[in-house]
Amino acid sequence: MKNQEFNVKAVKKGIDGSFTASLYLNSKKVASVRSEGQFVNCLFDWKDDKFKKDFDEFIKKQPQRIVNEGFEQIQFVEDADSFIADLLSIHERYLWVQNLLKTSTVFRLKNDGADEYNIYDEPFSEEIKQRIIRENGDNLLEILNEK
Repeated sequence: MKNQEFNVKAVKKGIDGSFTASLYLNSKKVASVRSEGQFVNCLFDWKDDKFKKDFDEFIKKQPQRIVNEGFEQIQFVEDADSFIADLLSIHERYLWVQNLLKTSTVFRLKNDGADEYNIYDEPFSEEIKQRIIRENGDNLLEILNEK
């Protein structure tokens, strides 16, 4: 299946890192996921065996990742638990930004990293927008409050 985009929604956290969540593929709910702690031994309740097969194939095709562990780098193969942990982190970051937008002005610059945000601790206004444009010029990528 081409252009697969997995994400999680309806996340409910418990104690000790336990959680339940809904897993979506291209905006369609395909499974419920739960773990009793720290994103390990995730249990899936698939809507259809085809979605399980697609997910398993997707995980197998993921490239090895390099993780820094202290002073050494470790390569590991993606598995379902680490993939779900990444999706939950992305979801948490999305919720954090959405909450931040209610009280602050958030923008990104072209030279920012993928997960970097610039924050003015002031509500978004036309005046703030013009100041951001003036201070950053062509390096301004986007003002998230305008989305």
